[in-house]
Amino acid sequence: MKKYDYQCIECFKPHSRWTGMCFNCAKWNTVVLKSKETNNDPSRTKKLFIKPLDISSVAKEKLSSGINDFDNVIGGGFHPSTVAVLSGPPGVGKSSFLVNLICQISFTNKLNAIYFSLEESLDQLSLRLF
Repeated sequence: MKKYDYQCIECFKPHSRWTGMCFNCAKWNTVVLKSKETNNDPSRTKKLFIKPLDISSVAKEKLSSGINDFDNVIGGGFHPSTVAVLSGPPGVGKSSFLVNLICQISFTNKLNAIYFSLEESLDQLSLRLF
C-alpha cells in the first residue's frame, strides 16, 4: 500500500498536503507529490534484472526494393519485418508509386507483398494496375 506525501524540492521539507508555497524555505511552486512506500521491508522489494539484447541474431541484410533511388532514400533497403508509411497530399502519386514498388519488390526478391489501403476501393486500385 502506498502513502503519498508532498515534499519541497528546494529544502526537502515534507508536507502533508500540497501548498503553493513551502512554509519552511518560503519558495513558491516547489512542493511536489512524492510517492513513499509505507512498508520499507527490503525482503519484499522486487529486483529487476534486464537481460541484454543479443544483436548478433538480428538480421543485418536489407531487402532491396528494386528501385535504387528509393533504396538510397530509406537507407539502403528495407529491414525484414519493416512497416513503412508513405504520406503526402492528395494526387501526388502515392498509390501509383506503391503499386509499382510492390511489384518491384515481389519480382526482385521473389516474395509476396501486400498493399493495404483504408481509403481506396478495389475498383480504384485496379485502375492503377492496368
